[in-house]
Amino acid sequence: MADKIEQEFLALDDITGGDIYFGLAESYQISYLAREINSFKKLYPDLRYHITSGDTSQVAEKLDKGLLDFVVLAEMPDTSKYESLIFPETDSWGVVMPADVPLAQKESITVDDLAGLPLFCSG
Repeated sequence: MADKIEQEFLALDDITGGDIYFGLAESYQISYLAREINSFKKLYPDLRYHITSGDTSQVAEKLDKGLLDFVVLAEMPDTSKYESLIFPETDSWGVVMPADVPLAQKESITVDDLAGLPLFCSG
C-alpha cells in the first residue's frame, strides 16, 4: 500500500504543498501510514497532514462525504465502493480483567464468553 501511494505522489512532480486528510480507525496498522508520512515530509515539506480518529463507520462516512482523502479501516472495506489495499498484518485484540474472574483462567476467550457481561470498549 505504501509503495502504491508513494508512486502516485511521485508521479505528481509539481506538488509543492497542500493538505491531505486522513481518517484512522483505531488500529495498530496506522504505524505503516505514520512511517510513510514521515518519508513524505522529507520529500514534500510543505504538505500538511490532518488526521481524524474514529471507528470504521465514522471515518468511512467522512470519506463518503469528501471530507477525507484516505482512511485506514479496522475491517474489510466495501470493495464495490472503494479502492483498497490490505496491510500486511492484522490487529490483535485482548481482554483485561481481574485475576480472580473465572474467564481469567481460560487460555483463550471467544465472543460467546463475553456475551451478557458488562464491557468497556472503544466505539
